[in-house]
Amino acid sequence: MLTEMPSHHPEEARLVDYTTGALHEPGSLVIATHLALCPSCRQAVAELEAVGGAVLDAMPLTSVSDGALDDILARLDEPEPAPCAPPLPPVPAGDTGIPRPLRDYLGAGYQQLDWTRRLGGVEEFPITTTVAGLNTRLIKLGAGRKLPVHTHRGYEMTLVLTGAFSDHTGRFECGDFVELDGSTEHQPVIWEESECICLAVTDQPLRFTGPLGRLLNPFLKQ
Repeated sequence: MLTEMPSHHPEEARLVDYTTGALHEPGSLVIATHLALCPSCRQAVAELEAVGGAVLDAMPLTSVSDGALDDILARLDEPEPAPCAPPLPPVPAGDTGIPRPLRDYLGAGYQQLDWTRRLGGVEEFPITTTVAGLNTRLIKLGAGRKLPVHTHRGYEMTLVLTGAFSDHTGRFECGDFVELDGSTEHQPVIWEESECICLAVTDQPLRFTGPLGRLLNPFLKQ
């Protein structure tokens, strides 16, 4: 259960991409799940939507192309979007405890999923989306586990769902979002209190940089 506000959030550019529909499905899933856990980012998205609506209202119709105008008029017939959801209430016993945007993708609670064990004791559960070339998955790591030192060939969006981990940049707990690329080298360490489950999207495999980890790089697949 989330007891504190998340401390690490998407950059405003990511929220703009999400709000305008420019973000791909896996990234939108990560952002939407973060929003379910973060009232401050929900408020930021609501403000972005309001600004976008005001700009559209002020735009002369003569400056809009025929195709765009048809699309705008069609949207007027769509139902009003639901207001920003309030913070999730305490999860009753027996509920999955999974944030709402993620529930339809899983169909079961975390402990009921068919996890696959990977190198280093990491467990994964793949999430199917309509976007090819992006690896969307849940990652589960045991309490106290230390991952090998690594960087990223491409980029990685990660959202902490349960437990916590830390690296040289700080501590990341439930609801915290982090986006990394090849400019960052780190070694996540899972905190001792409990296992850690994260939602992650990557476009390339990790690249281990430690002496032992480098031996594993040829065997890594996206």
